[in-house]
Amino acid sequence: MIIDAASDKVKDLQDFKNFIQLIELFTEITDKIIRTIKKGKNIGLKDYPIRQLVKDSEEFGYYLKTNGLKTNQIRKFLDTVNRLKIEIAVKSKDIEPDSGVISLQKIPKIDTQVVLLKQKLAYATARAPVVQPLKEVMDVAIDQVHDTDDFERFFQLVESIIAYHKAAGGGD
Repeated sequence: MIIDAASDKVKDLQDFKNFIQLIELFTEITDKIIRTIKKGKNIGLKDYPIRQLVKDSEEFGYYLKTNGLKTNQIRKFLDTVNRLKIEIAVKSKDIEPDSGVISLQKIPKIDTQVVLLKQKLAYATARAPVVQPLKEVMDVAIDQVHDTDDFERFFQLVESIIAYHKAAGGGD
């Protein structure tokens, strides 16, 4: 997959050592984000501290760019996330919040669509293996989206990762 393609570019032992260090660093970044998402106090993505989210997204966005991810490879995923943000804003106006937030179980269609984001990333990964690290992070994040605050933090995570990916030179 990714490692096979990159190893073709490795010319000598020093390049290989640098390549291995880079892979280890990227794996560490992915694992760090996943650990942070999973350790939420209330089992929700809203517990991901925003300053840490932005810092992690910057590292991860650079990683995705370096790994060869193109925005068009995840376009359907991004379009659906943006559409869901709008739908949640519209539908939540008609629902009485519990303790200031609205459970997505009160909006079953949207709850289903959030979970189905995983299949869009699975399909994108099957077509382009460079999507795999993003899929790993997003799968864990999607599992932590239970209410409107969680979705807002999820949206911030996606938006931040893509912004830093583009800032690092990634694009279509």
